[in-house]
Amino acid sequence: MIYDYIFFKSYQLGVKSKNFEGTPVLSGLMWLAPVLLFNALALNSLISYMFKIKYVHHSRNYGFIIAIVLFIALSLYYRRRFARIIDKYEAAEREKGKSMHPLIVVISSFIISLCIMFAAASLPKS
Repeated sequence: MIYDYIFFKSYQLGVKSKNFEGTPVLSGLMWLAPVLLFNALALNSLISYMFKIKYVHHSRNYGFIIAIVLFIALSLYYRRRFARIIDKYEAAEREKGKSMHPLIVVISSFIISLCIMFAAASLPKS
C-alpha cells in the first residue's frame, strides 16, 4: 500500500516536471525501485543479524544485475495496475483537497529507506 502511494507521488512528480512527458510511469518506477532496493537490503541485514548468517560479498556486477531484475519485475507488476492506482489516489486527493507536493513525499521516503538500510547494516556483526 505504501509502495503504491510512493509510485503515485513519483508519477505526479514525473507529470509536473515534464521530463517524463510521454512516460510518467517510468518516473514512478525510477523512484520506487531504489526505495524497494534499500528496504530489501535492510531486511537482508536484519535477517543475517538475527540468524547469525555471515554476509557474503559478491562482485559489483551482482548488484547491477539485481537492480535490473528488480526494475523489470516492477515494470511488469505495475504495467497492469498503474491506471487503477493512479485513479484511486487522484480520487482521494480530489475528495480531500490539496495534498503534499510529490517531491516532499518521494525524497522523504527515499531518505527514510536509506536511513533504515544504514541502521540495519550497522548492527554488530557476530
